[in-house]
Amino acid sequence: MSEKISKGVKKSWEDETVAQKRRMRYWCEVRSLDSKDEPHHWTRFTSTKDAYRQLNLPDNTSRTRHIKFRGRLVQAGELEYEGYHWRTILKSAPADEGE
Repeated sequence: MSEKISKGVKKSWEDETVAQKRRMRYWCEVRSLDSKDEPHHWTRFTSTKDAYRQLNLPDNTSRTRHIKFRGRLVQAGELEYEGYHWRTILKSAPADEGE
């Protein structure tokens, strides 16, 4: 089964749109819902996984709950979740091949 998944993932990288999105990197910024939207209330994390760990948020036994949330967060840009306001900040994007 995993060999089929590996082949599927490898093939999906051939789609340039998919590949571009996968190369995007984001910081995750979080503040408590009861705090004001001011710069000093936001905490920047290197990843959603890092934020989950440092905020002691519940994860599932395989430690993958943050992955599903990260997908929703990246798509939305900002979300309220688990008593916090979350947002993504673009860290790096792939350079255009044509430049």
